Amino acid sequence: MKYSLLIDKNARHQRRIPEYITQLFYGQLDFIVVCTLPASRTIGLEHPATYILGLVQMCKSEPLGGDAAREVVSYSTMHPPAFINLNAILCIVGRVYVSNKQWGIVDRSGDYVRTVFEDSKQDAI
Repeated sequence: MKYSLLIDKNARHQRRIPEYITQLFYGQLDFIVVCTLPASRTIGLEHPATYILGLVQMCKSEPLGGDAAREVVSYSTMHPPAFINLNAILCIVGRVYVSNKQWGIVDRSGDYVRTVFEDSKQDAI
């Protein structure tokens, strides 16, 4: 799958003010977790909130942040799993074995495909 996250481009410089940019990533979704957090002043939630998270193994892609819909992007290894908000998913992609344990990412989405999540409970009301 293809997803985007906000990354602090000054993360390596602790004394600089954070400056966030959007970066593309590719990975494999392992499973989905739905968690509801109660209202809490400690974490700044006035009302209960439900979050849908996915455990994802991110590809160590080359080039990092490359868009396989516009350029050749490949990977040979994966990062350890991490949770992301499923709203970050842009589209589903494929992969093709290239050679020497190298995989190429096939992204045919272009500018037309975007993932939309709908709450079926709200639709029924």
